[in-house]
Order: sequence, then C-alpha cells, then structure tokens
Amino acid sequence: MSTLQTDNSQHEGRLRTDDSRDDSPPPAYECSTTTFVHQLARMPPIPRHQHDPTTSLRFEFAGRSPTRWEAVFDVYAADVPALMRQGFYVTKENVRESKNSFTASLSETNKRHGWTKGRNYYLEHNSSFTWGGRWHGYLTVFANDLSTLSNFRIEHLTVEAIQLAEAWNRQGEPVYAFHCEYPNQSWNAIYDDMPMKGLWPWPRDSKADSPTEKGMWEGLCIVQ
Repeated sequence: MSTLQTDNSQHEGRLRTDDSRDDSPPPAYECSTTTFVHQLARMPPIPRHQHDPTTSLRFEFAGRSPTRWEAVFDVYAADVPALMRQGFYVTKENVRESKNSFTASLSETNKRHGWTKGRNYYLEHNSSFTWGGRWHGYLTVFANDLSTLSNFRIEHLTVEAIQLAEAWNRQGEPVYAFHCEYPNQSWNAIYDDMPMKGLWPWPRDSKADSPTEKGMWEGLCIVQ
C-alpha cells in the first residue's frame, strides 16, 4: 500500500517533513471493482479494500484518452474535514516531477485486468495555497500501452472520471463513500449532504456545477 507516514509518536497525524520519508511508489492496485459492484447491489458503498491507516482519501478514476486507462489516487491529509469544507483541488502544480516514473512491473491481478504498464506520480499540497490544509499522495495510472500513459495529464483527473471515492478519519474509521454506479447511496458521516467542491463527487452544488458535471454519471461509470 502507500508509504505515506504520520508521526505516530505524537499521535497527531502530522505530515512527516524529514528526509527519512520513503517516497517510493505504492504497490500495484489490487482492488476488484466487479466484486464490489455485486456487493453494492445489497448495501450502500463502503470501503472495499484493506485500509491502510496512513491513507485519508482514495479516489479511483477511469477514462479514455484515447484508449482506456484507470488511476488510483491515495492521499494522506492533515485535515479531511477542511478538505470537505473548502474543496479538494488537484492541478499540475501539485506534481513533484522528480519523483515520477514509469513501470512495467505490475501484479498478476493488474495483468488480468488488462493492464501491462503503469505511471507513478507523487503529489503534495502547494504552499502558495492555503485552502484544504496539508496533504500528499501517490497517483498510479494504469494502461496497456506507453502512448496512453505518455499522453496522460493531471487535468484528466476530473469529477466526471471518478468511479469511487472514500475517506477515513485519523482512527481509520470510514467517514465518506461514493460509487458512480450508486450515487444515490453515497454518504458523508461528517457533513451529511453539504455540497462540496473540487474532486469530491458527491454531493455537488447544482448551482455551481457546469452542465457537464450535472450529467457526469450518465454513461461514464466504467465497470469491469
């Protein structure tokens, strides 16, 4: 899973800023979307992978640019409620290019899903911005050809492309869940149905959303 760490000795969930932090990319994505969709037929969305307590947020994306790709974004945030109130925004300015890489060493699970290659990114909050507090995370994009990965851009991480979003508190307890197949079964244990901005897919502010976002789930939920 992710190598994001907190200072457990202080029990405050603070971000590590020392040079000993392991910035290597996380292991290959192992989740099974199909299994989870069958579970969702009987219950609201709930976290579906073994949660790493250092992970605060997980977003899963799928799209075509022009061929199919999927991405997993695991984030550690110092203040999840702040990201909900103020919005969670990710742009190319958050990418730390020196830590990016390509990989062909994927797990057998990923290979069975059709992926043969991956692209790893390391992202973190931009100190020039104050909203949402401090965060850092790893993004892995999967595809079956280098051309798709080479043409991938952070701007492709849109609300429209989100397949699943989850969040946990510092105790590792689930506080938010969304799945594109069942948007009406989404829930937020902290702020109920308070509209949120940025990458939060639910609930959206209908007055602020663009026409594209208003219809974002129509035909865009990709289930394997």
